[in-house]
Amino acid sequence: MARSKKRRKMKEKIKRMENIKNGKLVRFNLSNSPVKYKGFKDKYNYQTNIHNLIYKDASFENVKYHASNITKCNFKNTKLLGVEFTSCNLKSTSFKNAILRDVIFFNCNLKNTDFEGVKYDNVIFISTNLENAKNLNLTDKCDVLRTYPKAILNKELCETVLKLSECEKIYKYHVLHVKKNKINRWNLSILQNYYDNRLQRALEALYRRKSKYAFYTVYAYRRMIDLYLHILYIIVVLLRNRETCENHIDNWGHVMLVSIRGGMPMVNKVLTVIAFLGFTLEQVLNSSIPFRLLGVKCKDDIFNIQNLRADFNGHVSWPSYKNLRHFCLRFFTI
Repeated sequence: MARSKKRRKMKEKIKRMENIKNGKLVRFNLSNSPVKYKGFKDKYNYQTNIHNLIYKDASFENVKYHASNITKCNFKNTKLLGVEFTSCNLKSTSFKNAILRDVIFFNCNLKNTDFEGVKYDNVIFISTNLENAKNLNLTDKCDVLRTYPKAILNKELCETVLKLSECEKIYKYHVLHVKKNKINRWNLSILQNYYDNRLQRALEALYRRKSKYAFYTVYAYRRMIDLYLHILYIIVVLLRNRETCENHIDNWGHVMLVSIRGGMPMVNKVLTVIAFLGFTLEQVLNSSIPFRLLGVKCKDDIFNIQNLRADFNGHVSWPSYKNLRHFCLRFFTI
């Protein structure tokens, strides 16, 4: 290779690395490579051009290919979790014996794409021609969507989604948005089928959340919402049994103080550890940590209401407490 060509290649590499560090989208082009690649996680690929690459036995998670050419690539025995192919050319690509879980094919070219022996789990084909695909045997865990969603969305949900377009880290991957003032009804209808009325509350918490990294796919939003609802359920259980927890915490605090003062033998060190954990739990419950985990802002007087009657997921009835004012106003009325 000539020196001038080496210098040009080096300059292109340095420029590409600088663009990656600055958060700019860098196109990836590669073909006919003999290397066996391992896959990757949490990555957005725009206008990628890859041809005749080997991803055998690889693993992909939360990856989106947008407006890309992926031709004659080998994805044999590959695990694809939360992968989206949007407006992609997958001509003559092989997914033989691959595991597809939470995968979406949106407006893709599947001509001569081989699906022999593929294991499906929540795979969705949207506006995609399936007639020219090879060995495509759909199961009950596959959905084929051809008609644009016409369901009327909740007004509050639409307003929350439009607010999220203000965040560049959410908007530029176009999972929930087509334009600044237009929502992506395909993906939003998929999420709404999973979470119903809880979706608006979770997206509102996402809007207030500081970290908005790697929301490239519908799978990424589902992962965040599942974690959000899990934490919410734990807090609901703790608040419903708050009085019982406080009684146990007082007893644990007394045991801890007596143990520290030497009033109990060394054999009961285990009780001291348990008491310390109970004391830590009390501090966590009385702080804003649970609310920050949920992405909800709150003031110092978190609990300040006389009678609260709310429900979680339409099943749990809340008892009345003295101190739940801000939690109610800032969270359950979202």
